Amino acid sequence: MESKIKLYYFDLYGRAEIIRLVLRYNNVKYEDYRMSFAEWPELKKTGIAPNDQLPFIEIDGKFYSQSVSIMRYFCQLYNQYPTNPLDILRVEGFVSYVDDILAPFRPYWAAKDEQTKQEIYNAYFEKHQPAQLLKLNSILKENEANGLFFFGKSLSIADYPALFYLSVYVFNDQRPAIVKESIAACPELIKYWETRKADFGDYFETRPKNFL
Repeated sequence: MESKIKLYYFDLYGRAEIIRLVLRYNNVKYEDYRMSFAEWPELKKTGIAPNDQLPFIEIDGKFYSQSVSIMRYFCQLYNQYPTNPLDILRVEGFVSYVDDILAPFRPYWAAKDEQTKQEIYNAYFEKHQPAQLLKLNSILKENEANGLFFFGKSLSIADYPALFYLSVYVFNDQRPAIVKESIAACPELIKYWETRKADFGDYFETRPKNFL
């Protein structure tokens, strides 16, 4: 019997997109509940959100939080998580690294005015992202799968954060022109993206369009 699954988050990519990706890739049926910002305070009052945080997921009437933990659960469920302790160390380090890549961008969300937001946005893509894309390109080249996966020879927990980042912050027409210049220097990343996005059918083309 299939589990009844419901994912709770805003109508954004944000912290929930890595969960959506692992669910889509593994053909898991679920309800993608995208609430408005106005709904969140009322939902929080119900007490169903663990630690009063988003995203969270409901599985057969029980609630679980933390996006990476949820992603990890499904990766373990579908044999996309290593068993060797050193391999675990490697992939968990990479998952954390992809999260760190976005650290210079996070002040964008707390900025109070549009000018400050724009300054943070421009600085990220002009100053921070180019070097990080080169590093990701290098990591791909070093993997044994000829640039097709970030770890091992099949899709794993390492790939979902990478695909989230590439789909939202790189291969996205809403991003500034300099991103195309930065990614042009990363042929392994381009090949990786073109190969892996096909695994998700039309997901990237048909998912709700958000800015971030």
